[in-house]
Amino acid sequence: MISSQVFRRWRTALAIGMIVALSSEIYLHFFVDDFRVSPAVILFPVLLVTLGLDTPVLAQASVTSLLVLVNRFLVQRIGGTSEIALIFPRVIPGAMFYLTYGLVFLVLEGDRWTARIPRTAAAAAAADFLSNVFEVLVREQVAGLGGLTRETLAKLVLIAAVRGALVAVILLAERWYRLLVVREEHEKRYRRLFMLTTSLKGEIYLMRKNTEQVESVMGNAYRLYEELKNYDLPPEVSGRSLDIARQVHEIKKDYFRIIQGIEEEIGQDPGTLEMKFSDLTEILLQTARTTIAAKKLEITIHCESSGDFLVTEHYELMSILNNLVNNAIEAIESGRKAGHILITEEIRDGNLLLSVRDDGPGISARHLKNIFQMGYSTKFDPKTGNIFRGVGLCGVKNQVEEHFGGTITVESEPGVYTLFSVRIPEDRIVAGKQDELGKKGEGGS
Repeated sequence: MISSQVFRRWRTALAIGMIVALSSEIYLHFFVDDFRVSPAVILFPVLLVTLGLDTPVLAQASVTSLLVLVNRFLVQRIGGTSEIALIFPRVIPGAMFYLTYGLVFLVLEGDRWTARIPRTAAAAAAADFLSNVFEVLVREQVAGLGGLTRETLAKLVLIAAVRGALVAVILLAERWYRLLVVREEHEKRYRRLFMLTTSLKGEIYLMRKNTEQVESVMGNAYRLYEELKNYDLPPEVSGRSLDIARQVHEIKKDYFRIIQGIEEEIGQDPGTLEMKFSDLTEILLQTARTTIAAKKLEITIHCESSGDFLVTEHYELMSILNNLVNNAIEAIESGRKAGHILITEEIRDGNLLLSVRDDGPGISARHLKNIFQMGYSTKFDPKTGNIFRGVGLCGVKNQVEEHFGGTITVESEPGVYTLFSVRIPEDRIVAGKQDELGKKGEGGS
């Protein structure tokens, strides 16, 4: 039974052979009757060192030679030549060309996996020249056509050199394209990792705030136990409150372990302590556009910035902006599913001013005053009946006010727009401003 690897190799060999055979029908005649100059001889070495790396050179050359022979035979027959005796002298030399080419290329190229482009181009040019010489000699013997002359050899050298140079150009273009694809894939992975880290950091910020409530519950449970001991109650009643305190304590320890474990995994490395604001917004826009496309919405989004600068706590800032942008996308989605989102940035009077504006359905005055409360949400999924958890905007407010010492406000006109405005002290977010502030403090007396 043929293994899948062998089958794949032969399938590739047949595909390459067909490509070469068909492209060999695009040609010009030069100096010897039926002698063709075609792009197939450029494609053959290129395919040998790209798609056909797993296929032995001689096997590929044999398959290609056979397919060229069959293809040209059929073309001659369809073209009106009825006598087989007249067809074979015309098509055999061209088929023999690829066998010779494969043999010469194998000897000169050696290991295709480690080959460099100059060596491959040189091997292609040499194989081209020697195979053409062999083809001309075969044509002379089989078909009785013109043989080699000094002028013919000079032309063959020129043709081989030109086609060898084109092989180098194509391989350089292929390598350049491959590098672009790899770079793009790396950028996609980086964006996904960055957004994942951003999301985790935002969640951890809220988790740390929740630990304060866990501590409070544990303390209250223990105080209740102490108070219940003063009453004439069965021991199991007061003991139950002590059990609650112990259980909450265990939950708190597990909670802290989870937080510490995540923080160790996503901790800042020295290469990502600062980021350009323009790079941050580019990631933000690309991520938002991916979300918009996945939801099949007609939403445009862009950013207007007054200038570029280095951001020191970019994960936290991205968490704020990403939450506001996602909130705007969801708002528009709940309405007419089409709209526009505008992000603006400006540094003025020692503050970084950010805003996210959308032209979605807006927020009523009744909901507006509760928008930043934990657990409050106006979003409802009609398919599942679930109400969204309402943590995003509460988390954003906490990060802006408690982490950065800034402010966040919202204004909205139902049916027209919603605008979130964020103010963060410049020295808390812009790289270099912290140093300036420290130097001013040291200069005082």
